[in-house]
Amino acid sequence: MTTKTSRVWAIGALVTLVTGLTACLKSSDVTPQEPSSYFYVANASSALTAIDFFDNDVKQTSSNGFSFLANTIYQTSTGVHTFKVKKLGGDSTMATATNVYDSLELTSLFIYDLPTYATGIREISENFTNLSSTKINVRFFNLSVDAPAVDVYLDNIKIDSTHSYEGNGNNFYPAFDQITASTTSTIKLTKAGSDSTIAQINATLAAGRTYTIYLGGRKAFTDSRKLNVAYITH
Repeated sequence: MTTKTSRVWAIGALVTLVTGLTACLKSSDVTPQEPSSYFYVANASSALTAIDFFDNDVKQTSSNGFSFLANTIYQTSTGVHTFKVKKLGGDSTMATATNVYDSLELTSLFIYDLPTYATGIREISENFTNLSSTKINVRFFNLSVDAPAVDVYLDNIKIDSTHSYEGNGNNFYPAFDQITASTTSTIKLTKAGSDSTIAQINATLAAGRTYTIYLGGRKAFTDSRKLNVAYITH
């Protein structure tokens, strides 16, 4: 099946170093490598400046927690996993999600603000088929409850228009668009239909690579949880 083959190729890119090191060992010393599941985890919840992230009740974050708008690649064993988000250093569970994961899947977990301003976890089983090797593969998620609809620019190329908050129901659209550009240096979000900049960051996005851009934060905040944009490199 094409989808599975593509996922195996993508996962292989993540474990090339491990495989290379194992190949240097004598066959009698090699312990069979257990299958792993891989996750892209992004924190767009504006409830706190940092959170704790748990997998099957084992804390995976340092004492500094998982900062707002940060993202990371997380590797774990296959099987049933319950992910929990808790207040930094506390016992109060803010969000939870449980599923069965195998070694043929790459999954994205987005921690984000629900319409009620509570915290939720949205899971996307990634499909990296039909991506371009000559264009920038990119998608955008508006995860800010109170941000206006936005236009999204890579440098001066508009890649999305009037994109509203998508935390209602199943509005996450997982497909990637292909943008004709060799590299970009800026991601800019403006209020839809205007030149008013909502958020902007420097970012080098390259042709042949795949990215998720996401907006988080709240209009009223002036600390690190103010409206801002970040991106995942897949």
